[in-house]
Amino acid sequence: MSEFNTPVSCEQATPPRITPADAVKNGVAYLLADLGVFGIVEGAQLIVGFVWGVGFAALWAAGFFTGDVEAVFDASLVYALALAQLLTLTVTMPWWWCRIRPRSFSSARDRRLPRGDASFMRVAGIILLGVAMQMIISYILSLVLPMFPSLEQGYDEMMNDGATSELSAISLLVVAIGAPISEEIACRGLMLEFSLRVVCPEWHDAWRERTCRHRARLPLGDASAMRVPPARFWIANLIQAVLFGILHMNLVQGIYAGAMGLVFGWVFWRSGKMRYNIGLHLVLNFSSYFVGGIDTVLGLLGPIVELAAFMAMLALGAILFWLGTKEGQGPSKVLPL
Repeated sequence: MSEFNTPVSCEQATPPRITPADAVKNGVAYLLADLGVFGIVEGAQLIVGFVWGVGFAALWAAGFFTGDVEAVFDASLVYALALAQLLTLTVTMPWWWCRIRPRSFSSARDRRLPRGDASFMRVAGIILLGVAMQMIISYILSLVLPMFPSLEQGYDEMMNDGATSELSAISLLVVAIGAPISEEIACRGLMLEFSLRVVCPEWHDAWRERTCRHRARLPLGDASAMRVPPARFWIANLIQAVLFGILHMNLVQGIYAGAMGLVFGWVFWRSGKMRYNIGLHLVLNFSSYFVGGIDTVLGLLGPIVELAAFMAMLALGAILFWLGTKEGQGPSKVLPL
C-alpha cells in the first residue's frame, strides 16, 4: 500500500491534557513565529529595496541614466518588487511545504473534493468572490476616501505610482502571480497555521510528531484527531488577517486587506488546498485593472442597484464555494466551517 493510501498514524480521539503554563509558552512561541513570518516578508522588501536603491544611485552617478531619473527609478521599482517576492518565496516555500504543511491543521482538512458540478461551483465561486471583493472595496473607497482628503491623496499616489498600476507583462507577473503566491504561502500557509497552534495548544504533540503526517489526498479518517472548534478558528483567522493587513504598511490598504484576509483564511480552511487561495487572490488582483470598466457598466443602473449587484455576487460566490466543498469522497469526514 502506497504512502498516500496509508491511514495517518495519529489515532488520538481526544487531545492530551496540557498545563496552563505550557499553553502560555506554546502561545507565545507561535505568536513569535507569526511575527517571524511577518519579518521575513517585510525584511525581503527592505533588503531588496535598499540594494536596489544603492545600485541605482551608483549607476546614476556613473552616468548610466539620462533624462528624468526619478521617473526611470519609479518605473524600475516593479522589478525590485518582483525580486522581493522571489526572495520571500525562497524562504517561505520550503519552510511551509517541507516542514509545516505535512503536520498542519489545514493539511488534516485536505481531502478528495467532489468533482463534476462541484468542481465548477468551486471555480465559479472563486471567480465571483474575487471580482465582487474588488468591486465592493472600490465602491466603498469611492464613498469614504473623499471624506479624508489627506488619506485619499496618499492612497492615490501609492496606487498610481506607475510601477504596477499600468497593465504590462511585468506588472501582471508581480500583481497577479507573484503577490498571490508569495502572500498566500506566507499568510495562509504559515501565519494561519501558527495562529491555529496558538489557540489549540492541546495538539502540541500531534504537529511535533514526525509520524503524524496528514498528507494531501489521504482518506482522512483520522482528520478529526485535530479538530478545531469554530470559535478558535475565527480567532486564529483574525490574527493572521490583522497581520496580513499590517503587512501592506498603509492605513487604507491595510484595513481592506485585513477584511480580505478573513475571506482568504476561510477559503483555505474550507478546502485545505492552497490552489484555491492563490486563484482567489489572482482574480482579485487581476480584476483591479478592469474596475473602471465594470463600474461604468453597472453604474448605469444607479448606485443602490450597483452595490446590491456586488453584494449578490459576493454572496453567490461564497455559497457556490461552500457547496463545492461541502462533501468529500472516501471515508474522510467533512470538517465544519
